[in-house]
Amino acid sequence: MRWTIWDDIRRMQREMDRMFDNFLEREFPSTSLIESRFGGISNFREPLSDIWEDDKEMRVVMEIPGVDKDDIVVTAKDGGLEIKVQRKDEIKEENKNKGFYRIERRYAGFYRHLPLPSDADVEKISATYKNGILELKIPKKEGKKDKEKRIDIK
Repeated sequence: MRWTIWDDIRRMQREMDRMFDNFLEREFPSTSLIESRFGGISNFREPLSDIWEDDKEMRVVMEIPGVDKDDIVVTAKDGGLEIKVQRKDEIKEENKNKGFYRIERRYAGFYRHLPLPSDADVEKISATYKNGILELKIPKKEGKKDKEKRIDIK
């Protein structure tokens, strides 16, 4: 097989595509679409989040603008915290004089799954939502931490 200039051009194009894909994933992770469990791309985005933890609790602050408090579902399961928001908008227009009828529906939302520490007290998790900010406080159980133990290798 002979080398041609087109081989180098195709290689450079693949490298540029890879470079831009990596750049976009790093720059805009909060607006990337999430793959659904059924193999397709859903309209759910990952909300911007701040997470910190100390000896007494874990705190999560998420930006979820433009939704009602009733549209937010927070569930503790499988050793993690699942935050789902589905926003539904519907516009109906009808003008009998001009002879048209229009209905538009839009579904979008946010999704985030956070692993919880092993000593998280899921029974005492509290959540507040105000001005587009969801704040979760996850207290830790007293005295339930695993002690550090060195394992000898035989």
